[in-house]
Amino acid sequence: MDTLEVEFLSMKVPVSYNEYKTLPDGCKNYAFSAFKELNLDIVKEILESLLYTKRSDIPGKEWVNEWKKKGILTKEELNLIYWDNMRAALIARKYSQLIKDVDIAPWWQYIAVMDLGTTPAHAAMHGMIRHYTDLIWDIWFPLNGIGCRCTIRSLSPEDLEDKGINPHKIPTGLPDMKEVIANNAYNPDFERLIKPKFAEFNMEGKLNISPDKGYANNPGTDLMRWLEIKDKYSKEEWLKLLKNA
Repeated sequence: MDTLEVEFLSMKVPVSYNEYKTLPDGCKNYAFSAFKELNLDIVKEILESLLYTKRSDIPGKEWVNEWKKKGILTKEELNLIYWDNMRAALIARKYSQLIKDVDIAPWWQYIAVMDLGTTPAHAAMHGMIRHYTDLIWDIWFPLNGIGCRCTIRSLSPEDLEDKGINPHKIPTGLPDMKEVIANNAYNPDFERLIKPKFAEFNMEGKLNISPDKGYANNPGTDLMRWLEIKDKYSKEEWLKLLKNA
């Protein structure tokens, strides 16, 4: 059991699906929904069972099978709920580790899986390197969509040197077309996955893309923020404050 992953799931407030859909992206990591309209008591039960599963190291397949027997949600819906939340918790923990290592590895690289299931917009971000302080990580930090399998790799000055990259020439913000092409020079799926997105470059040559709706946030920074203030507010009070900000 990982304490930070449990903390991430514990900070979530069960809400109806209708309410969840109306929340700003910056609030969504603090809320929990079942991706369809259900009785709120059932939503609470699902979240509590996910927490129990994480604390007890119960396999995801076992959790899905147990809930499938209840006949409330399909296997596909249950898999979505389980993996979306557990993956976000894992990424939040990873962010904490990345931050601890910034003195030795202050650059981060976006890594997509790059297979048939990779979203084109996520594929276009593959290979992008930015300093950890770049504001792009407030938005383009996994998860960046339902079923997102992207991750972040940390890079040290030595790593950049090995790649022949001058740290003083690393851009900021979204990559431009030249950078995307360079990042995928040896990618056999470039034509299929990335080139179709060229129509979405803006007039300055920057990518005009964003994470999937509801995912323009950073699970890691949201968790760190919660850990700083959780002694001052209940999670319900905190979500309300954010909604009204």
